[in-house]
Amino acid sequence: MATQKPDTEKQITARRRLQLQQLEAVIPTLQTKAQELKAIARKLALLESVSLGLYEEIDKLAKKAGAEEVTPLVLDQVNDVIRETKELVLDDPYVKRYHEFVPAGTNPQHRDVVLVLRQVRQGLDRFATEIMANIERVDTLLADARGVRMAVLFALQGHGRVTEGDLHTNEVTVQPRWKRGLPWHFEFDVLDRTDLPSFFAVE
Repeated sequence: MATQKPDTEKQITARRRLQLQQLEAVIPTLQTKAQELKAIARKLALLESVSLGLYEEIDKLAKKAGAEEVTPLVLDQVNDVIRETKELVLDDPYVKRYHEFVPAGTNPQHRDVVLVLRQVRQGLDRFATEIMANIERVDTLLADARGVRMAVLFALQGHGRVTEGDLHTNEVTVQPRWKRGLPWHFEFDVLDRTDLPSFFAVE
């Protein structure tokens, strides 16, 4: 049985250049996604703050006079929170059920508005958990892609063995899947078995 010939230096260099191109394509995509998620997180934090203040004030009124109607100003503010929550939280099936109050001669009672606001805030809490997890995931992928890119650059510059120190000097690191040994070095065999565009893909 014939054994497979080892790759030539020219083949290895060509592979590293392709990997570098792939990494330089995915990094801007990850950066954009990270920025988008953090912008959503800022909107979410503002909406959580506004909805909490509104909820606390109406809850106080509901405890004193639960059957009384909310004022038109309060109703407008509540509807703003409901609408903006639905615009921000698109995939939560319970948030989709929320509807703005439509006055039909009389405004809703304090206790009904408190109930709806509590549900809206629960939807925002669920969304916050999801967003924070997504931000962490994308930030991890981005940092990892930058570290792998640096390892490939070192390889193209003739480093036969890319070490932890090489990457730390450039203020990057990589995830454990790329590491071998103690102190660790970058494992290019793992890189060569990895489809980089798929591995670093984000929705």
